[in-house]
Amino acid sequence: EYLLHMISCQDFVLEKLRGNKSLDIELGSEQDWPKNNSPSDDSWSKLIIQFKNQNSQILNEVKSRSESDFDQLVPGKSYTLSLMIEGLIHHNIYHLGQIVILSKLLENR
Repeated sequence: EYLLHMISCQDFVLEKLRGNKSLDIELGSEQDWPKNNSPSDDSWSKLIIQFKNQNSQILNEVKSRSESDFDQLVPGKSYTLSLMIEGLIHHNIYHLGQIVILSKLLENR
């Protein structure tokens, strides 16, 4: 669920970087924390690929902007692009750490 949550947040960031004013995700909602009803090694691998592809897309969006663009407000929000990107970085580091800890605990069972 952590990886699905990070993918959902990255979808939000990509849409905002592309100018979508109307998209919003309610914190704690199923859109924010999608359920994975059938976890498997195959679905996990596909989610990792999706996560990496999103990261590449976000990086391309960031690289295509000028430095002054990051002082602009996110479409439909009251915070800047810079704050959104920094927030995503911190968010992903936090949840990736949780995934690593859980993986190590499961290995040691």
